Amino acid sequence: MTICSKCNSTVDDGFKFCTNCGAVVDDNASGTVSEVSDQKPEKPVQNDAQNQYKPSYQPVQSQPAQQNGDACDQAQSGAYQHNPYVPPIPVPAVEPVIPEKYRLMSAWGYIGYSLLFSIPIVGFICAIVFAVSDDYINRRNYARSVLIGIAISAVLAIVLIIVFLSIVGQAVSTIWNM
Repeated sequence: MTICSKCNSTVDDGFKFCTNCGAVVDDNASGTVSEVSDQKPEKPVQNDAQNQYKPSYQPVQSQPAQQNGDACDQAQSGAYQHNPYVPPIPVPAVEPVIPEKYRLMSAWGYIGYSLLFSIPIVGFICAIVFAVSDDYINRRNYARSVLIGIAISAVLAIVLIIVFLSIVGQAVSTIWNM
């Protein structure tokens, strides 16, 4: 551990800078920390992460603030100046073009098709026609779901009729056997 000569705080081994004040740690055996010098190193280290970063700004000579100048120019006098801000070009919001066959069906569309499919014979024929057409995917899928519902209802009705007839048949046969 070394002691910083600038702020007298302890610096752990392996650190190149003081964690309290940011002064550069000397690598010599004296165990002190020196301040950052204004001299450039003779040969830059290639593997150092600090040397890999190259800022895109250039130092500006400090100039006296102008009385009629911009407030930003007055505030930046003596500071680093980077490329001026370029606002992004506004892009108009464009909705994706959805082909007619993939457009969504509204809630009123579902209500209207439900009423149409509930008509006894005409609704069944319309459901079959819409289920095989490829013009409008949502209507086709809804018609298929209606046909599947009709098929499930028919199977359940047949099963219930068979169960009811078997129960009634057993009741009648027990009455006749008495």
